[in-house]
Amino acid sequence: MRKSCWLSVGILFIAVIVGRAVLAVTPADRAVDFPDELAASLLCDCECSQDFCSGSYPQTLRQHYQRYRLEVTAGARVEGQSLRWRFIPRLTTAQFATVFGIRHLAEAISCWVKNPYGYQIDLTLRLVELDGSVYESPPVFLGDERNWRQVAFYRHDFSLAADSLDRNQQLDLPVRRLEFRLTGLELGQSYELYFDHLQVHTPRAAAITVNQWQCPGVVQAGESLDVQLDVTSSEGTLLLGVLLQLCYDGIVVMEVPL
Repeated sequence: MRKSCWLSVGILFIAVIVGRAVLAVTPADRAVDFPDELAASLLCDCECSQDFCSGSYPQTLRQHYQRYRLEVTAGARVEGQSLRWRFIPRLTTAQFATVFGIRHLAEAISCWVKNPYGYQIDLTLRLVELDGSVYESPPVFLGDERNWRQVAFYRHDFSLAADSLDRNQQLDLPVRRLEFRLTGLELGQSYELYFDHLQVHTPRAAAITVNQWQCPGVVQAGESLDVQLDVTSSEGTLLLGVLLQLCYDGIVVMEVPL
């Protein structure tokens, strides 16, 4: 597929980004069989507790839980350390959230989960947009496996959460945080679960050729820069997840999807 784009920006350097580094994960007991056309990229290795939070204000946290703790441990892992989540709920739901989001297109998001005591509960992934709108996956039942398992959430399965509103009624990127919510909890019951290796799964990058690009050789600070870029992807494949990255003095100042 051939595609051209025109931009008006105040930058001095152009780069086309077509993929991300992929970290292989040692399979545990149950891995999802993803389509071959999807490539996995590590989003978080779950080895730092500061990458996660309760997603609640302190007063709300005390109202919703008798006990709540997120910590990393090497006691039950896929690779390295894992995130251990221990809590005693006052409600039938519980959640934790990431302090980071997702900037680019992903066909699926996955994580490794261990439910060592076989709690009969469901896991839902909620994606929070920049404007606060929330989209959530269908629930995944965790009660049929006590060992490590990989759980996948596909983008086309997400829908607007019942407790959320969105003007355009569609999931928009970037997503500012991910929320992992459990339902079907028993009040006053002590819970302990483990999470590891959050990944995004994107279409494998096609080989692309930059046929032509045009822009002025000199631009002054504050002036606009008109750029014309013409690229061709291999074998007529779609240019999914391909970005035009705009840099100044080695610093990325803008990314534009083609």
